[in-house]
Amino acid sequence: MNPLSENPVALKPEQDDVFLREVDDAVRKDQWATFAKSYGAIIAVGIVVFLAAFGGWLYYGQHSERKAGERGETYVQALDRIEGGNPKIAADALAELKTSGKAPYDAVARFTQANVALEAGDAKRAATLLGEIAADASVDQVFRDLATVRQTAVEFDTLKPDAIIARLKPLAVADSPWFGPAAEMTAIAHLRKKERGKAGQIFADIAAHKGIDPSLKSRAVQMAGTLGIDAVTQTDSKPQPAGQPTG
Repeated sequence: MNPLSENPVALKPEQDDVFLREVDDAVRKDQWATFAKSYGAIIAVGIVVFLAAFGGWLYYGQHSERKAGERGETYVQALDRIEGGNPKIAADALAELKTSGKAPYDAVARFTQANVALEAGDAKRAATLLGEIAADASVDQVFRDLATVRQTAVEFDTLKPDAIIARLKPLAVADSPWFGPAAEMTAIAHLRKKERGKAGQIFADIAAHKGIDPSLKSRAVQMAGTLGIDAVTQTDSKPQPAGQPTG
């Protein structure tokens, strides 16, 4: 019998590992597809704002305008190299943009470098690059937070549950644009600590959040129910910061 369909009270101790594996597998199947669908527009708007602000500044100097054009061309060429199967040449171009110190290309280049590293199976390098973005005070906060979420997802299997919970705590709150993925990873971390009550309440908070993608909301309702919380009856209440009791 599938442990996800059982009452959590009836779960036997030896089923814990199976339960956690099924939770992890279910999340990984569509977490980033849901993430892109839910938050891609936010990222796009952020990039547009960056470009608009940067373009206004460039209006005052032809030299800066020419340099910006060159950086834009370099980035486009790097993407072409990636699509053409020439990651080494693309890596050189992205490294040049990364060291330029000019927004938004430096941050975008680092995100692209991280994605290239992930595609190549180098999760350690990808996590390092994302960590650098998250720690860079010169990068807009929305991108730093995105980097934190992505870094945590990349490192998820190697991090201790307490480290995951602490890192994502500022983002696993209802008014954060990254609430969905941050809260979900936080809930799974609590599950790994055998803290089913806390995990169930976080899944209920996700289910009650009006801005959550339907796929994630549906999964959260199922997980909350499996952990003994009827999330359906809580969907009209305002979600609290992840893990805090409602009511």
